Amino acid sequence: MGADANAPPGAAPGRVLADRYELGAELGRGAAGVVHRAWDRVLDRPVAVKLLDRRTDALDRDRLLHEARAAAAMSHPHIVGIHDAGEDGDTPYLVMELVEGSNLRQLAAPDWPTIVRLADEVLQALEHAHGRGLIHRDLKPENILIETAGGLPRARLADFSVARVGTRRTATLDGGIVGTPLYLAPEQALGEAIDGRADLYSLGAVLYELASGRPPFSGADALVVIAEHLHAPLVPPRTWRSDVPPMLEAVIVRLLAKRPEDRFADAATTRAALLAALLTGDDAPAMSAPGAPMLLSQLARGRLVGRRSELDRLRGILAESLGGRGQMVVLSGEPGVGKSRLAQEVLVQARLAGAKVLRGGSYEFEATTPYLPFAEALRGWINESSDDVLREATADIAPDLARLAPELAERVGPFPERPALTPGEERMRLYEAVARLFRRLATRGLVVFLDDLHWADQGSLALVHSLLRQVTADRILILGAYREVELDRSHPLAGALVEWNRERLVTRLALGRLSMEETRSFLATLFGQETVGDAFARAIHRETEGNPFFLEEVVKALIEQGQIYRDGNSWMSDTAENLAIPQSVKEAIGRRLDRLSTVCLEALHLAAALGKVFTFAELAASCGRTEDELLDVLDEAARAQLVRSDSGESFAFTHDKIREVLYAETNPVRRRRQHLKILDAM
Repeated sequence: MGADANAPPGAAPGRVLADRYELGAELGRGAAGVVHRAWDRVLDRPVAVKLLDRRTDALDRDRLLHEARAAAAMSHPHIVGIHDAGEDGDTPYLVMELVEGSNLRQLAAPDWPTIVRLADEVLQALEHAHGRGLIHRDLKPENILIETAGGLPRARLADFSVARVGTRRTATLDGGIVGTPLYLAPEQALGEAIDGRADLYSLGAVLYELASGRPPFSGADALVVIAEHLHAPLVPPRTWRSDVPPMLEAVIVRLLAKRPEDRFADAATTRAALLAALLTGDDAPAMSAPGAPMLLSQLARGRLVGRRSELDRLRGILAESLGGRGQMVVLSGEPGVGKSRLAQEVLVQARLAGAKVLRGGSYEFEATTPYLPFAEALRGWINESSDDVLREATADIAPDLARLAPELAERVGPFPERPALTPGEERMRLYEAVARLFRRLATRGLVVFLDDLHWADQGSLALVHSLLRQVTADRILILGAYREVELDRSHPLAGALVEWNRERLVTRLALGRLSMEETRSFLATLFGQETVGDAFARAIHRETEGNPFFLEEVVKALIEQGQIYRDGNSWMSDTAENLAIPQSVKEAIGRRLDRLSTVCLEALHLAAALGKVFTFAELAASCGRTEDELLDVLDEAARAQLVRSDSGESFAFTHDKIREVLYAETNPVRRRRQHLKILDAM
């Protein structure tokens, strides 16, 4: 295979740039270019020269050189200085200070004080850069150079060649991802506007790897890694190394918060917290045997295991859709088989490609709400958009869309009175308004995810059908998911699927259970291990038959029963024949619910009546508990991984089945009373 013609040339020793810089041996390669040792003939000194990627137009080169000059204006003892920037023919280059030594990845087994001191030096560098409006954007071990000063290793932050002035959006020069996926902040991966907190996230990933011996997230390819940065829960570093100082772990975990507002505000604040964590290994308190809630946090949840062929096919369909072939694909399978998890992977790839993503769902106990998945998707878009964006996108269709989302009228209304139409005409006008909006949002592509279509109302299914007929030549993908077990021949979705398939408007992708080997891989991933014992894997697979949600719930139940436990830095279990494995998903969830306090269980039964997603205010108004009592209840449920914080003050059950079990085990009389209490509170 030939070399990339756009990549920086592998310059031979002796090549001279700009009649000044004589190149020597190659020192290293990165995403942005190749670094050489060089000699500055004018100032008679050694330097490092980075040859940058050629894929730049004139405007991009001007920006790159402008930002390189901004970086060159920095002078700090922990920043590798940039001396010069220019072009030699069609190759942009940077001239940097030559640091003799290694990088952080090559540093042999630093102790805790050394790790904290080096991190503090990197933070000093970031504080200096951020104070001048520069964001590094590619902070990783290879870019933290280590030199010796006074007999001690000293950190120098290098490679500001992809640094960005200010908080603009973060696509690369060729539209790709800037930075290294293992250390990439979620907002940077998505090409959103960033600030210095993106660098703090990257530093958190570096410190996590130093502390635990492994990166916080990993995967088969860059897109899988980025999806984990976006959605997978973080496994605490002490899971892998029990002598990590607790205060240091707390700093690392906060740096790796998914949302920038949940991280430290800036480098200076992080330095203060980090220096407070300066404990020697001997000073760190020993890790006592953790209780079940802490053990649950040490499971590596949310990772995609298997599904390679299905994911490859979905990626191909996504590429077709973003290329201008509008279509629909539906994921089918039993509850807990991983439909939503696989869809999440596709949505991440769509966002990385620059496409707009909308998502909405249907719910069992709201099945009569008209157009609910579309209303939910529309509300999500409204909440994240400015008034100007809303006015431009909905200029002539806002009154129709406001039927689905009244919030739109509050933002861009009021609207003039319009002549009354027949119900059929109103329906057709609504369908046309949704189609026009979707086309306007699809300038770079649009993916609409409609979850749990088996609970969708007839109007939503008719709207899907109308859209599929209208968007065949647009950059739109409608992605749906449904449970096969909920359908019979009389179900509205069953008839809709037949009709959509007859018109060749839909592709169905059925997800089966995991095989024995995939189950073994799933369990190994969950425990963060290379493999698990054959007898253990077979025992779990025999009872769960490879359903991923059932697998995870069984593991959690066995942890809470004490039959899976931690021994030092490793997971252990009772012998396979002694494992009391739940016989069904309902039993697995039930065992876990039995371990909750009475107060917590009562609140969760009420929350189940509120819906899959509920707000703190709704629950507080309905349950009669004080705010502090309710916060304690939600903390208990979150530690048990039954609910999770959603957006703002909203919470959501971690899986539909948990809510369904809670709702179903409430007797009908009590259920009626709960609904009356909720209505009174509202």
